[in-house]
Parts: sequence; structure tokens; C-alpha cells
Amino acid sequence: MFQEIENVKYVKAEGKNFLLKTEEIINISDNELEVIGGAGGKNMIHLLRLGVTSFMTGTEALDLHASVVNVYLSGDEEKAAEIYYQKIMPYFAFYDNYPEELLKAMLYEQGIIDHPEVITPRAKEPMSKIEWREFNWVLDRIGFRNKWTNIP
Repeated sequence: MFQEIENVKYVKAEGKNFLLKTEEIINISDNELEVIGGAGGKNMIHLLRLGVTSFMTGTEALDLHASVVNVYLSGDEEKAAEIYYQKIMPYFAFYDNYPEELLKAMLYEQGIIDHPEVITPRAKEPMSKIEWREFNWVLDRIGFRNKWTNIP
């Protein structure tokens, strides 16, 4: 489409094998087609290493995602990787299984929304008490309880 339609300028990286697809798109377009990272921020650090500089990741942790991008683009790949692996990746262990529920919970924790409840009908059964306990343990470990945290 990029080669045949004049106004195609952007593509979002999603789906299976999107790292490989991203690299192929960058190569085929000679870096003229801008790839936008997605997938909730998964593989963000790897997409940055491929040359992706813009992301549409969802809203649950924009400050964390922005920190990774800003630190990486300022030239500190190691610090960006540290933030990514220590702050973003831990919550994905739960987030993947309950994205609707945990999106609201995380927005609530940061004071962005007033109520974390998911309105019925629900797409899935709610998380169990043990899953909530462990998810909250993860949020505490990554320092997510702060209102709109400032991460270097």
C-alpha cells in the first residue's frame, strides 16, 4: 500500500511476528514509512532499537511508556531497558489475561478515573482474590501507587 497509495505514511506494529514485520517494513520503505509501536508496550525497547520512535500503547501506564521512549531517545539505552524490564514488564504477567479489568484498576490507582469497576456484561470472569493480591504486590514493587509518577 505504501508503494501504491500516495498518502500512506504510517503503519502500527501489531499482531504476531511484529518485530520481524517492523524490520521488513522499515527496510522495504527505506525508512520512509513511519512505524508506530503498539501491542500495549510489549517489546517497546526492541522496537526502539529497530528505529520506531512513536507508540500507541494504551493508557494504563503512559508515564512509564513515555519514560522508556524519552530516556532511549536521549541516548541512554541501558536506562531505558532498565525502566522497561523493571517497571513495565512485571505487570504484563497479569495484564495480558485481564486487560479490561486491569486497565481500569491501573487508571484508578493513578487517580485518573474515579471508579475501577468493570460494568457488566464482562468479557471474562473477574480476577480471583489471589490474582488481585499478587497483581497489587507487583504494582507496589514497581512503585505504581504514586499519582502520575515521574520516572527519569
